[in-house]
Amino acid sequence: MSESGGEPFNTLIDSGASCPFINTSITEKHPENTTELDSLLHLELFNGQLSSAGKIMHLYCDTIRSKDGTIQMVTFYVTKLHPTALIVLGLSWLRE
Repeated sequence: MSESGGEPFNTLIDSGASCPFINTSITEKHPENTTELDSLLHLELFNGQLSSAGKIMHLYCDTIRSKDGTIQMVTFYVTKLHPTALIVLGLSWLRE
């Protein structure tokens, strides 16, 4: 469980994901934290197929707080995620 913008969200820690991702529903509440990418990105899933959510067009920067109280600034790629995990913390986050 992580907290972004003061609200708790179920979070998936996924070493198979190259970087952090956040669901569009969260970013819509804080558009001031969102920036447009210079070029659109395709999200390739674990099975090699492209995500049905379409191209990634935005980054989202925010602090997250873990259950143990740790606070970190994270830059996420914005896409549509499964409702059971609105935040995915990937390999780049694990390496920090």
